Amino acid sequence: MARCSHKLSIPSRTSQLARVRRCVAVWAEEAGLSQKDADALQMAVDEACANAIEHGYAGKPDGTVDVLATLKSNAIIVTVRHHGAPFNPDLHQRAALTDMRKNRRKHGYGLHLMHKLVDEVRFKASGRTSEVRLTKCRNGTKT
Repeated sequence: MARCSHKLSIPSRTSQLARVRRCVAVWAEEAGLSQKDADALQMAVDEACANAIEHGYAGKPDGTVDVLATLKSNAIIVTVRHHGAPFNPDLHQRAALTDMRKNRRKHGYGLHLMHKLVDEVRFKASGRTSEVRLTKCRNGTKT
């Protein structure tokens, strides 16, 4: 069962990412994450929000990105939701970093990064709503 939840809605502007990172830092502390795990979660959420702004809204500043946090007894789950262009994870395979560099790929590093920084990454899309759900467990425990 969730202990509590938080919600932040931001305009789809990269200038808002610092605000997101500050909120995630507070939420991570409240969830009892170590500083290392809190930093990792901040970076993953920052990347998910940046992807929503850059790819979901194509940089248009009139969209909204919602960041929702659910604190559980052993983890924090942060969901980043937007209503821009839908994201289909099946179209974006995770490649090894060496292959990405060798093939000079310009995109896809963020997805790789998110998977490395948190314990679980899940995607969901329905109509024009896309979500990425990032779970970071406290002290290496699993949800």
